[in-house]
Amino acid sequence: MQAEPLLSLAATVAGEHRTDDVLATVVRGLARQPGVALARIWLLAPGDLCDSCFLRAQCPDQVQCLHLAASAGSPLHSAGEDWSFLQGHFRRIPLEHGKVGRIGNTGQSVLVGDLAPKSEWFIRQDWAALEQIRGFAGHALVHRGKILGVLGVFTREPLYEQDFAWLKMFADQAAVAIANARAFEDLVRAEAAQRERELQLHELRLRQVAGYMQAKLEERLEERERIARDLHDTLLQGFLSAYMQLDVANDRLPADSPAKPLVQHVLDLMKHVSEEGRNAIRSLRSPHPASDGLEEKLSGIREEFSLQEQVDFRVVVEGKPIALHPPIREEVYRIAREAVINAFRHSEAGRIEVEIKYAARSLRVTVRDNGCGVDPNVLRAGREGHWGLSNMRERAERIGAKFAVLSRAGAGTEVELSVPGKAAFETVSSQGWWKRLTVVTSKDRG
Repeated sequence: MQAEPLLSLAATVAGEHRTDDVLATVVRGLARQPGVALARIWLLAPGDLCDSCFLRAQCPDQVQCLHLAASAGSPLHSAGEDWSFLQGHFRRIPLEHGKVGRIGNTGQSVLVGDLAPKSEWFIRQDWAALEQIRGFAGHALVHRGKILGVLGVFTREPLYEQDFAWLKMFADQAAVAIANARAFEDLVRAEAAQRERELQLHELRLRQVAGYMQAKLEERLEERERIARDLHDTLLQGFLSAYMQLDVANDRLPADSPAKPLVQHVLDLMKHVSEEGRNAIRSLRSPHPASDGLEEKLSGIREEFSLQEQVDFRVVVEGKPIALHPPIREEVYRIAREAVINAFRHSEAGRIEVEIKYAARSLRVTVRDNGCGVDPNVLRAGREGHWGLSNMRERAERIGAKFAVLSRAGAGTEVELSVPGKAAFETVSSQGWWKRLTVVTSKDRG
């Protein structure tokens, strides 16, 4: 044994963080030392193969034994043998059996310096003779007073006390490396277990949120149904009755009556309002979001303002469209729709543009116009009796999105909504609980 290679090997072993890597580095490094035929490590562990163990008869209690954990060497004449194989005759060694067993039981080192291959020290004397084995050194791997296992080295050259001492120092360093690697693996397992617990807690919270949202959904749907019934049975029916009576009165007016054009205009207006009322009730009774893509739905808003043909309205999509969670898609659509409608009604703009940007980490929707801008007081507090801006902000907050309105008098307005990708996009990992939320309706304030 040479001191310098052993010191270098000890430094290499100290840098390993996995127990298997430490063991493999130790035996392979020792097997490359001059004169070393075979290096092996057995680790102390509970009995596990007792029924099929080759040495079962020598292990009366079958509680603990030495498990062969690493092996490396270079055979001379045993053609075809793999000395890294761990399932041979000595894969398990009972405590107190043979040289290795006694070392594992007592912690006392054993040196067989220079013996004839047929010596009784060798259990497999034929193998020792064939491979020209002359010496054996065995040291207990001890860390903080606890025996971890046994390091055994078989050599084809005689072993001397100095070799034995150097190997003992190396064995002590190897024991520390094994203990450190086990501690590191315990830490990694503990961190993995902690992450698993956090993931389970997160999933539990998601299920709780899903349950809460489902309950709120059912409550909201019931309220919408009640409002739709009340509107239909009272306001709309009364309005239609008034329309029919006015229509009868209009028919009785002479064709040249000065009041007839005014009455006809009122009838047309009432018809238009009646149709809007029906649409509102239909929306209340059918809150499920359409399956159309976001861009198709936003493009359709143009039809509601067909009289404003002079406005250049366009929807621009950047990036490859990604499927959105239906509840998120509905909330994003309603926010963007409100912004577009406000632009048509109030901005006096010649150009209105909706930009939808699909990125890996976010969905961004921007509505911009080149109109008259918004008064700073309105941006801050909203218009009295109008809830558009506050509704958009609340919707954005509900889905965890960022919402901003930028505007200057005479310089147009830009409304920007940014939704985190994890919340917006349908993914394999999140489909489970989102599918249970088949729909989320928006909170309308009129």
